[in-house]
Amino acid sequence: MSKESIQRKIANCVQAEKRALDPSFKAYWKNTAETLANKYADKYDISLDEIKQSPEFYNAKASSFH
Repeated sequence: MSKESIQRKIANCVQAEKRALDPSFKAYWKNTAETLANKYADKYDISLDEIKQSPEFYNAKASSFH
């Protein structure tokens, strides 16, 4: 996996956390984002705070349409 794909996955989790209405779903997505960020922090130099503040991760286009 590339650094960009990991960052995009984490950004998607952050967005899902913001959209979730149920507190348990919010907690799940927050935990998932933190886990991914911590797992790849050393290898790819990824920071969760940096991803949350970077708008370029949230403007990704869909790769396929169904």
